[in-house]
Amino acid sequence: MAISKKGLRQIIVGNRQFYWKFHEKIFVFSEEYKNRVLIVDFGWYDV
Repeated sequence: MAISKKGLRQIIVGNRQFYWKFHEKIFVFSEEYKNRVLIVDFGWYDV
C-alpha cells in the first residue's frame, strides 16, 4: 500500500522525531527508520 507523505504532521516523543498522518487509519513514520511504518487501526461501538 503506497501512502503519500504529503500532509504529514510532526511529533517528538522522547527526543525522537516521528511523522503521522490520518487516512482511515493512523500511519506513524519514524525519522530514523524510514522503511518502518506503524499502522493504528481502531474501532468503536455504541452501547
